[in-house]
Amino acid sequence: MAQQPHINYVKEVLKSQYNLGFLGIMILLSIIFANPLGFAALALFGQIGAVLLSQLPGIQRIIQRKYLIDSKLNLKEKEEEIFLSLPPHYQKDFKSVETLCSEIESRWQTTGKTADNIFLSDLITKLGSFRHEYARMLQAHHLTASRDFNTLIEKLKAELAQNQKTFEEERSPKIRAVLEQNIRIIKQRLQKATQLHELLRLLGVRLTVVKNSLKLLQDEVYTASAPEHISEAVDNLLLTLDIDEELRSTYEDVLSSPMAERASEPTSVVSGASNVSTAAQQQRKANSLRRVK
Repeated sequence: MAQQPHINYVKEVLKSQYNLGFLGIMILLSIIFANPLGFAALALFGQIGAVLLSQLPGIQRIIQRKYLIDSKLNLKEKEEEIFLSLPPHYQKDFKSVETLCSEIESRWQTTGKTADNIFLSDLITKLGSFRHEYARMLQAHHLTASRDFNTLIEKLKAELAQNQKTFEEERSPKIRAVLEQNIRIIKQRLQKATQLHELLRLLGVRLTVVKNSLKLLQDEVYTASAPEHISEAVDNLLLTLDIDEELRSTYEDVLSSPMAERASEPTSVVSGASNVSTAAQQQRKANSLRRVK
């Protein structure tokens, strides 16, 4: 999760505001002096220079720093969006994680040691990834915990058995074809419900493991003498958030579902939409009564 991202340095330099500004000036000068070929050659040499600049370690460090800052801001915005969509007890769990991460960051930020700063930068990146994934896991658990999968699975099993019995007794080919289609759909629903139920159980266990791991990490924060001493503990903490490949697609489906998108909307927007919908229904009812009269 916290691996160094692949950055195309050539692409980043070419699309930078400085390079785009240079190209804009070349185009403007070629129009003013009516010499497009001459300024096109200058622009080409400028692009070659930009490609060479992108290979310099100093330029690459600047691009990496900018990328990390942008990534951290994006993760923070997503965390805040998910946090606002969660019920109070989930928000409390996430706040405890956020507080611990802040304690870890502030624990060594004042040391001023170069080695500590390097490890601390890596540690902050890992903790940022952890906070984001933990927020997503809390959201997935919240969305799946609101359904009674045991009852749903039993209901689907009974419905499937009834349809299979009817299919076996039916003699009409057309009706059998419809019943066969219905059985196939029920089986798909049963498989999906079973996967969601398994995901819910897995998320519950994973969240419990994370809570206990956080308590252990909190103890180590005050006993460790340097950031690298708790780096392994943070790596283990990240591993507790991994979802098995078998349930990964179901996990992502839950988080990308319309229910998740609606849950991420501010309460005022949701209630406002509900009020508008109610008002529209009342207006349609009034219009219908007037037409009857």
